Amino acid sequence: MRYRVIDILTLICNSLYMAHIPQYVLDAEILLSEIMNITRSELILHYEEEFPEDLIDASRKMVTLRIKRIPISHILQKKEFFGLEFFINEHVIAPRPETELLVELAIKHFYQITHKRLSQEEISILDLGTGSGCIITSIIYSIKNSFPNINAIATDISKLALNIAKLNFEKYVNSNHRFIESDWFDSFKKTDANKFDIIVCNPPYVSLTEWYNLMPEVKNYEPIIAISDMSDGLVHYSKIIRQMRDFLKYNGLAIFECGYNQCDKICSIMIKHGFLIDGIYKDLAGIKRAIAVRSIC
Repeated sequence: MRYRVIDILTLICNSLYMAHIPQYVLDAEILLSEIMNITRSELILHYEEEFPEDLIDASRKMVTLRIKRIPISHILQKKEFFGLEFFINEHVIAPRPETELLVELAIKHFYQITHKRLSQEEISILDLGTGSGCIITSIIYSIKNSFPNINAIATDISKLALNIAKLNFEKYVNSNHRFIESDWFDSFKKTDANKFDIIVCNPPYVSLTEWYNLMPEVKNYEPIIAISDMSDGLVHYSKIIRQMRDFLKYNGLAIFECGYNQCDKICSIMIKHGFLIDGIYKDLAGIKRAIAVRSIC
């Protein structure tokens, strides 16, 4: 029996719907366009064409994986973030759209710094808990032509995650920056050489209670160490903020992502440790998603 492309799309939609997959139509379109090696926007142009018989097995395999609630990004092993495509696997969490806010804030601060300094002076940035490397890669890729003298360092407690971060970074940035295995600041000595103009961090902030209620795509297939502290969601913020004074330059800026309803608690920790709240920023859903603080001593 011969099928049109629209027939296969309908079959995939029905299969995902019966498996209670959220956004089953979107997922079906993404999977089918990947199988056909076309963009999702091009899919509609092929609806009435005959679906290639040699792609039917691939379609079945991908749909089976999605029915098991394996995330689309893990099935395809890629995820778009800030206009770039990142390699993803089970060792890192897939980049979230709301995290792009951290990239935007960091880029803005780079330009603010240059207004106050000589153009050739080095600017240093540290990405704590880099994961897939999407934050540091997107920042450096966006500004590399405007800021030739950047010292960028990315850390992660997972060596497997660091390998992926390096792979993604080297895909877009042809320069020698460092990737260090470290539990936050633990691998850094307290020296002036290890003080940074900008620190960006998206720590695991999902609480234990929230973790139990996560969707299977996250709870079963993404590394828990990158998602939750298995406590109140504030454990990592407390540790980072306690150590951060030794590694953030005077008037340097640290930018953190935070979860729903966490902003005020995190700000209290930062103020307690002598940091100045520079700004609180909402994501597109209106949730307080990022906090920027300055070192004032």
